[in-house]
Amino acid sequence: MISGGVAIIGATGRLGSAIHRACDDNAVPVVATACSAGWNTESTTPAVVVDASRPAALPSTIDFCARAGAALLYCVSNPTPEGLRRLRVLGRDVPVGLVTNLSPLQWIQTRTAQLSARLAGMLQLPVEVTVIDRHPAAKADAPSATAQLLASALPLSATVASERFGPRVCDHRVVLTARGETYEIAHSVRDLDLVAAAAVRLAAHLAGSAPGVFSTDELYTQLTCRREGDR
Repeated sequence: MISGGVAIIGATGRLGSAIHRACDDNAVPVVATACSAGWNTESTTPAVVVDASRPAALPSTIDFCARAGAALLYCVSNPTPEGLRRLRVLGRDVPVGLVTNLSPLQWIQTRTAQLSARLAGMLQLPVEVTVIDRHPAAKADAPSATAQLLASALPLSATVASERFGPRVCDHRVVLTARGETYEIAHSVRDLDLVAAAAVRLAAHLAGSAPGVFSTDELYTQLTCRREGDR
C-alpha cells in the first residue's frame, strides 16, 4: 500500500499508537518511530512521515523529511506561524498534508454544513449559526482547532461555543436556528479506529502525490474525485 513504509512521530501517544495499529492491520511497514524517548529507525527510508506528536517536535520532523525526501502528513493542531512557514517551505520539495482533523466523517460534516448554510442564505432565511465544540475537561484548546476550522468554512457568520466535560474523544455540532425551527448537523467520535485508518489512507495518497501543501479538504476532495474518475 505504501512502498517504502511509514515513519510515525509521537508513536507512543494515543493517536500515534492507533496509527501504528492501523499500519499493522493494513500490512504497511512502520520503518521508523519517534517519541520523547528518542528515535527508533531501520535502514529503510520511509516514503511518508506521519507526525501525531506535539508542536515542539516540528523542527526535527521537517529536518527528517527533508533529508529522507519523504512526504509528511502533519496531524498536530495549531502550528505556530513560524511552523506553518517552515511547512510551506518543505512543501516545495515534498508533498505535505496539514490535517486539522483526520476523520472523513468530520470532513463530510463540514461539507454538509457548508451546503446547508449556503442554501439558507440563498433563501434569505433569518438563520443564526452556532458551532458547539465538546471535549473532555483535559482538552487544552477552547475552542478546538476543528471547531475554528468548521466555523471558518461556513458561508454564514457562526458563533463558536466550547464545552469541556464528558467522555473521550469529542463532539462537534453545527446548529442552524431560524425563528421557531432548529436544524442540527452532529458528529461524535468515541475511539480513534476510523481516524487511524484514515491517516494510513491519506499517507498513502500523499506518498504518490507531487510536492505541495494540502489541506484536509483538498486531500479528501482529491480522493473522492479519484473515486469518481474510476467509475
